Amino acid sequence: MQIEKDRKEEIGIDGKIQKPIIRKKSSALVVDILDNLELFFNNEKDPIEFLTLLDENLTRLQKQQILQLHRGFNFQRFVEKISEFQNQDILLLGLKILSFLCQYSSSNRNSIFNEEFANFINNIFHSDSQQAGIYCISIISDMIFYNFNLYQYFADGLLEKILTIPPTESSVYTIILIVSNFQEHVNEILPLLDYFVKSDDELALNQLMSLLSYLYTEIESTEIQERVLLFFLQNFNHLISSRTRFIMSAALKFLIDVETSKIILPNDFFQLIIRMLQEIDPNKANADQEYSSFIILVARFLYHMVPVWKGQYDEIICNEMKRFYGKLGFNCTKSTFRCFIAYFHFELWFNEEIYEDIIKYCESAPIAYVCFKSVLSAYGEAPSDSLFELIQDLIPLAETHVDDENQTYSSAAEMFINEATQLE
Repeated sequence: MQIEKDRKEEIGIDGKIQKPIIRKKSSALVVDILDNLELFFNNEKDPIEFLTLLDENLTRLQKQQILQLHRGFNFQRFVEKISEFQNQDILLLGLKILSFLCQYSSSNRNSIFNEEFANFINNIFHSDSQQAGIYCISIISDMIFYNFNLYQYFADGLLEKILTIPPTESSVYTIILIVSNFQEHVNEILPLLDYFVKSDDELALNQLMSLLSYLYTEIESTEIQERVLLFFLQNFNHLISSRTRFIMSAALKFLIDVETSKIILPNDFFQLIIRMLQEIDPNKANADQEYSSFIILVARFLYHMVPVWKGQYDEIICNEMKRFYGKLGFNCTKSTFRCFIAYFHFELWFNEEIYEDIIKYCESAPIAYVCFKSVLSAYGEAPSDSLFELIQDLIPLAETHVDDENQTYSSAAEMFINEATQLE
């Protein structure tokens, strides 16, 4: 499983651009922020008023503007300035601003990710302020994501301290980073699962399911797998309580990696998936961009559940998934195509256009790899003249994939040819 932090944005600034150039290219709001930042550094601005306004303005910035702001933002002076006031309100506002800006990578930000700054943040993190702890864990997760060697400055007492602040996306992600670098610590972090799952924060719960996925797929321990799966199933209703596509996608990602025989879900879960599909209009201009990843995940999950659901939900699945076939980019993905092939019900949706599409898509070795096995399996379960004709027409395409550089694809093509030529 690849560890990613989706909210990270790579900016890649060298930090050496001269201020006049920044001003020329920056938006008026960014220029205004940088001007007032200089006044703040020179004690010409009321610190509370300035930091409060800066916090508000940051929420108004678009990605490109944040990129511009990073070019001129002096992180080192900012940290020094909020420290010198010895005022809790100023410190909290400063930490809130830092926690926002540190989510984005730039050379200016990276320049303060060092031992001195780590010790500064760690001291505040272990203070009595719960709110400061929330801001600090966000910064800590960004620091060790950037350079895990910085973890050494936070390691002592980190897990215990996390239990004293409300679960957040950052606190859960910090645990993912720790366990992915030190798998031997897995038993130490398992007790945190019960604490994290109490959260009503959708971002924290989403990240928690990413943690569960990592533990289930990457830790080579049957005992850990069983504990993680039991935890997921026992807390399933709470984990997906928001019923959003965002949180459902996280649940589906986890379930796809679990053996179907071990998946025991509430009776209304399938109906929930179908209802969420029904709410999507494939004809909307933004449907592909907005819903494509969710539909692909649903397709993968439905295909994964074929051994359990086949014969029970087939017609419903076919009718719903058929709505997306041929719309925008949905029919061009291997995962979605896999779902169509898994439920080969020609009486429900097979026609000449789809027949031609299957031939066309199987020019792609990855899709052919999926299609060949599924078509043969479908014919074995319910032979038909249409399916037999399709299989025969796929043989020439399979012959073109026999020499594919990917041995998995070439082997699948050879196997398909051998079996297809023996059908009568």
